[in-house]
Amino acid sequence: MISGIPCCHAIAAMNYCNVDPDNFIPTCFRRSTYEEVYASIIFPLNGPQLWKTTNFNDVLPPLIRKLPGRPKKKRKLEAWELTKDNTQMRVGGHRKKCTICRQTKHNRNNCPLQPQPAEAT
Repeated sequence: MISGIPCCHAIAAMNYCNVDPDNFIPTCFRRSTYEEVYASIIFPLNGPQLWKTTNFNDVLPPLIRKLPGRPKKKRKLEAWELTKDNTQMRVGGHRKKCTICRQTKHNRNNCPLQPQPAEAT
């Protein structure tokens, strides 16, 4: 739908119905259009020795600054590593779970199924 080129499922359906899939490809993606665009002569540019010189200073990249303080140890998580409720995921893509009840959103210290310690009398 985005590019206008039919997907493999659509092409399989077209082949099943004996319809030519080439009729459904936009003209901008056809080989003939590609050849028309690049048929004209492209003139090469002069080398840097023949470029005009100007009175302005050359533009240089910015200087690298070393920021103060210790570098951060924890990396920023990628978008795929966060779920909708922003619970953390491990590097392999598995969500962190409670080791007692295997549920997300809490750990074993806050688990509702954790047995309470008996009070000594």
